[in-house]
Amino acid sequence: MFTITADPIQQRLNITIKDFYDEEDLKSICFMINGELKKLKNGWSAAVDLRGMRVLEQKLTKYIKRIQYTFLAHNVARVATLVDNVILKMQIQRIGNETGCNDFTRRFNNEEAWLTYLSTPPEINRSRSSTL
Repeated sequence: MFTITADPIQQRLNITIKDFYDEEDLKSICFMINGELKKLKNGWSAAVDLRGMRVLEQKLTKYIKRIQYTFLAHNVARVATLVDNVILKMQIQRIGNETGCNDFTRRFNNEEAWLTYLSTPPEINRSRSSTL
């Protein structure tokens, strides 16, 4: 199951991905992200909820890389990712090191902290550390 929606009022892309393995799903997610990003202006935020998602097979990590490069190409201000799988978190962090996305990404395992971070303006809490 996945949902991708843009919120032009909050200038946020909301992404929820739960428990998938299908390459076609990932292709659809990439396509939908591109479509929704047309509704947002430069400096938007991404709220990514990956709770319940399992570790990616190696052949599927290219889609996460594509999503991260898409974020860069569309001038994202920050990405807040909620993830409850430690290995998946390490996978997306490794990919973020390759793409440069870790410079503006913060990962959470606590929903309340994630929501608090998203509720403040990007210029206040924009991450510049690749260790998060």
